[in-house]
Amino acid sequence: MRTWKTWEELLAELDEKACQAKLGGGVDRQQAQKAKGKLLCRERLDALVDPGSFVEVNQLAETQVFEFGMQEKKILGSSVVDSEADFEAAAEAAFETSKAEAGLSASDRLVVVSTGYGRRNVHFAGSTKTEISCHAKGISSHFPSVQTILDMGGQDCKAISVDGGGRVQNFVMNDKCAGGTGRFLEMIAEVLNTPLEEIGDPSL
Repeated sequence: MRTWKTWEELLAELDEKACQAKLGGGVDRQQAQKAKGKLLCRERLDALVDPGSFVEVNQLAETQVFEFGMQEKKILGSSVVDSEADFEAAAEAAFETSKAEAGLSASDRLVVVSTGYGRRNVHFAGSTKTEISCHAKGISSHFPSVQTILDMGGQDCKAISVDGGGRVQNFVMNDKCAGGTGRFLEMIAEVLNTPLEEIGDPSL
């Protein structure tokens, strides 16, 4: 016979999850941010926007993909750092922080693969992969039936054709910086006084 939780128990679970979400990368990560004299994400929002004018939604959101065991797959460690002028140092800092968050030590052997426009700056990576290859492998791993991938990025847009094994068959991308990218579309929508989600139909 199934035992149902009381409202008090359910609300207590929600409160606990909300507390964990607000910790972000954890207490150590927050203290490290404070040590640099920087505000935390939510502290920045509190300082920048008027009280009551900002509402955070989906605070407890996790993956909605149920296929391929995605609900059990968790990111063990992650990090976002300001690269400033030293990309190699930024890559090292992000890597070390991610390892610490995942509970890994310097003696743990890891396979490191770098991607993105700055992938050549990750000198400790064992190999590099283009964003296009990573898109193809990642999407095909989670959604084997997908044959076309559209990446509407902030710097460029890509259309990638893949087979069921995650191999790139063909791809095209824009050759004008910002032309047709996500940021460009956001700006045009604002100029046209049209919600971004509604800009598709008038463009046809």
